[in-house]
Amino acid sequence: MKKDLKILIVGDGCWYMYENALAEAFIDNGYQNTTLFGYNHYMNEFKVLKNPLVKNFIYKFQNKFSVGPGVDRLNREIIQWCKNNQPDLVFMYRCRAVYPKTIRYICKLGSKVFSYNNDNPFSTYYPKFFWRHYKKSIPYCDVNFVYRESNIQDCIRMGSKRTDILRSYYIDKFNYPIQEEKHINDIPEVVFLGHFENDFRKEYLEALADNGVTIGIPQSWKGKINSKNIKFLEGTGDYYNEIICSAKIALCFFSTLNKDTYTRRCFEIPATQTLMISIYTKDLASMFTPDKEAVYFESKEELIEKVKYYLSHNEERKRIGQAGYARLKKDGHEVRNRATQIMECYNKLNEEEKV
Repeated sequence: MKKDLKILIVGDGCWYMYENALAEAFIDNGYQNTTLFGYNHYMNEFKVLKNPLVKNFIYKFQNKFSVGPGVDRLNREIIQWCKNNQPDLVFMYRCRAVYPKTIRYICKLGSKVFSYNNDNPFSTYYPKFFWRHYKKSIPYCDVNFVYRESNIQDCIRMGSKRTDILRSYYIDKFNYPIQEEKHINDIPEVVFLGHFENDFRKEYLEALADNGVTIGIPQSWKGKINSKNIKFLEGTGDYYNEIICSAKIALCFFSTLNKDTYTRRCFEIPATQTLMISIYTKDLASMFTPDKEAVYFESKEELIEKVKYYLSHNEERKRIGQAGYARLKKDGHEVRNRATQIMECYNKLNEEEKV
């Protein structure tokens, strides 16, 4: 692969784990001419406005509806950057605020444009306006990467030229095993560090807690779940990896709203060598072999039975956690592996065009 390619990654830039981490992964892989265009600050640049309430309102309006003077300016400046620098590849990471006409213009300049969305823009959870720019841009992109298999057909219906899955990932400098003497002492044996969603997860967690298992969950769940065996954890973001390492079991549930069949935690948990016990999906079971590299459940009763079993069978629990870690490393689910996948797709596309 040519390493002197010019690569531009565009995204809102608010969270390191997304476009920021991917940009660094390209650089780590040898693509030194990689630039990150983070655009969130465009939503809040109103120097002529002094009233903070007005500025906050305009920021929220532009961020929600992806329209306004800041959105116009970021689109102009993306185009100008591409005119000045002539990137070989422009990677749009969950770009709600980039206009379809901007994508079309960049393509006319000769750049390959790839899009990626780690959300589900076709979910009924979102109002129609929310993903309108992204959806209308799909036919103009050379490749549309999606998070889940169900979105492949969604993109094809929207006129996608080429669609493929790009899974989420773990980041090895943040997700790794730590020595037992560095574990946090007061972490419960079982943790679930996911968000609240109005599905069966609350019912399952309460059933597990009511059966005598203490579970650590984020503070954001306060007021949404009740059990004497629920412990709310402080600073889950800052100590995310340490919490998982300090637990004996980390649980996984998937977003029913997004129709998820796996989640980022499915890679972050095995990266710590902690045992992952997850709701079963065929997709995840294809990545981690049941009862050998991860443990799965399909009912409340099975969840309770398996959690209690592995809490009392230390060697089996550790062996499966270590096997999950080995499988993770073998198959390559780190962010740099995803950057490699993107470039393999880019090179394949170029080769096909030469034929």
